[in-house]
Amino acid sequence: MVKVFVPTAPNPTTGFFLIVPSSAAVTTDLTVEEAFKMIISGGIVTPAALDGRLAAAWSSGSAAGEDSSPAGVQSVVR
Repeated sequence: MVKVFVPTAPNPTTGFFLIVPSSAAVTTDLTVEEAFKMIISGGIVTPAALDGRLAAAWSSGSAAGEDSSPAGVQSVVR
């Protein structure tokens, strides 16, 4: 199980705390700055490297288990 804080835009001090299976999480190598750019922009600003990794995870279904839709993927910033 992985503990995930999902901040909400435009105020990243609020959000949701989730506990999800490790298989449902995609680990990223985002910097804190890149993560906050994504949060503040509401996901419009996304690093190209992350787009490729998420697309690969969605197509293989590995990040979302049986559900290979983008809605099933949780991104984890460590």
